[in-house]
Amino acid sequence: MCCIFDLDFLQMFAHATSLTALTINNIKLVNEVHDFINSFRKLEYLNLDGCTTSNDEPKRLDLPVLRTLVLPHKHNPLFSITELQTLTTLYYSNAMKTKTNFIEKMAKAFANLQFLYVQNFDYELDSNAFVSLNLLSKLRVLTIKDMSVSCQVFANCKTVPNLERLVMDTIVTEVSILETIPSIFPSLQSCVLKNCFFYLIPKDKSCSYMEFEELRRQMPSCRVSTRTSTVFINQQHQ
Repeated sequence: MCCIFDLDFLQMFAHATSLTALTINNIKLVNEVHDFINSFRKLEYLNLDGCTTSNDEPKRLDLPVLRTLVLPHKHNPLFSITELQTLTTLYYSNAMKTKTNFIEKMAKAFANLQFLYVQNFDYELDSNAFVSLNLLSKLRVLTIKDMSVSCQVFANCKTVPNLERLVMDTIVTEVSILETIPSIFPSLQSCVLKNCFFYLIPKDKSCSYMEFEELRRQMPSCRVSTRTSTVFINQQHQ
């Protein structure tokens, strides 16, 4: 494994043909850097977090055995020019305001993806963000971390029968987000709500609202962890 912070230092490893793990930080991803990355044919883990992208046309990642990819926060479009059939784990962040098609493009580029970490988006995930999530037919774990999400984020999502674990970490949103989870993810074995702050402002006293215990009742085969999360109820509206 090698961690690289400088282009000149990167060049020293041009002949490291057996390198399997590479972390590059604080480097601009110009064409020369892409060429070096693609020369490591046995690379299984690539972490580009902290890198910046150039204004050049995005280059294709050509790594035949890559299994884990951590993308930089602000990156040029990659999915339309890269297909990584061996990739099983992706850490993905996005600085763009429009995110409607990112899952669809991801499904075409990474057909065998099993673990998806969606994190640190600059803009809120809305009801169209996961509309194509079912296209990731081998996805087993979805983690949404350190970002803003709409309570309708799963509203337009088709059933994802293969997902086994859902993690939502450090999320603030309306508690109604929980209502869609049982029907959208019927095979969940683990649902982790970590450091989440759900707020509830009742609009009708006669209506019932999904909270943690009801979520557990509707998913008896799923372990629901909510220890570090809370539901805040505005008492003035009760």
